Amino acid sequence: MAESLSFRGLRRADSSPILWISDFEYSGKILTESSFPDRFPIRIRRWKPGSLSGPLPRYAEWLEILSNEVGNSKSKMKLLGEGYFSGTVFELLRRFPKRIEAACVIDPPYFETESFSFLPKSVHWISKRLGWSPWNFFSEELYSFFRSLEESCTRIELPAGISPPSILFTESNRTISEQLSNFGTKLRDFRVFRIEVSKTENVNSTLSNLLEKILSDDSISSVQKKSNNKMEPGF
Repeated sequence: MAESLSFRGLRRADSSPILWISDFEYSGKILTESSFPDRFPIRIRRWKPGSLSGPLPRYAEWLEILSNEVGNSKSKMKLLGEGYFSGTVFELLRRFPKRIEAACVIDPPYFETESFSFLPKSVHWISKRLGWSPWNFFSEELYSFFRSLEESCTRIELPAGISPPSILFTESNRTISEQLSNFGTKLRDFRVFRIEVSKTENVNSTLSNLLEKILSDDSISSVQKKSNNKMEPGF
């Protein structure tokens, strides 16, 4: 467990720190440390899972450690969750509504289209991060961890009075309207944004600017274009 979880402060400031609940590293991953330039007046705390080949925590234990990080923070926190780790953001919002200043989930799995749609989602998820070794697909530990993450992503209901997180898409070719309806629930209470990029390496400047506005709860009311990147406003 200790080997799987670590919190690391990238920089310090007086404002609310971001708790970055990061996905595992894989080729083409959009959000990286370079997405957060030094000019950000924030302190970023990142959970870094590292390699999937190491010991994985049980989901309940892992959630408790994240909860302690939020509950023990001296100031309110901002939450940022990626992919199948997005469900944890909703759980922390339910547990600590007064301790969280703002929240955003990036590329949640509700609306993704998979290259190998005939395969189970767990196979696609594991292969993207570990490759196609058959040993990976016989790991009950991996499947159990994935199933817990997947289940957490279905629990998006929040009590009245709690602002839902913003949703940011970076990897979909479908329209926002299709994405909103594909999960079976119209996410009308969410602010939804999307960044379209021609090359992954070009996204950092646009992504960091948009994240700063989202997590600062700034108004974003117009389509902005920069180079080959396009930001679409939320509804």
